[in-house]
Amino acid sequence: MNPYQNHTDAELMAALLQGEDKAFEVIYSRYVKALTLYARRRIANKDDCFEIIHEVFESIWVRHAELSHVTVLEAYLYRMVKYKIIRYYQHNQVKKKYHDYFIRFEAMIEEIPGEEEEIENLRTILKGSMEGLPERCRMVVQLRIEENLSNGDIAKRMNIDKATVKRYMTSALNYFRRLHSPVYKSRR
Repeated sequence: MNPYQNHTDAELMAALLQGEDKAFEVIYSRYVKALTLYARRRIANKDDCFEIIHEVFESIWVRHAELSHVTVLEAYLYRMVKYKIIRYYQHNQVKKKYHDYFIRFEAMIEEIPGEEEEIENLRTILKGSMEGLPERCRMVVQLRIEENLSNGDIAKRMNIDKATVKRYMTSALNYFRRLHSPVYKSRR
């Protein structure tokens, strides 16, 4: 039989402060059932309730030397469980929020075309838009887009100056901006 079985809560706390594991065992056996029922009335998940009660008693044992401020053990235990339950719900709300964000993010990602598809769409738009460019300017843009050549490589291939390639690219970009700008389109 445990020598602390008939002690009051105050006596148990005094023994616990001294690190008496038998006093802790009596505190545990005296309050575990009532605290578990208290938690179960507030949380549907049985395993989560057991986890909360376990954390409360583990905390008491780990911090037993720091609990000299506890004057009413029962009130202290219920307060600990209450705050654990509050944190449990806060944590679940955060988890739910992030889960909802993740679901929305996944839905958005599925709606976004793949990189290759996007690049192909851009190439199609550019090819259709290049009709209005002068022939040499169009050739420079095609070499850049289709063969991914640098200005220097395009200049060598077309036997023109690098500065000329740059001017053609600048002209083409300005043309595309005007062609696809909402401001420019509204003036037409």
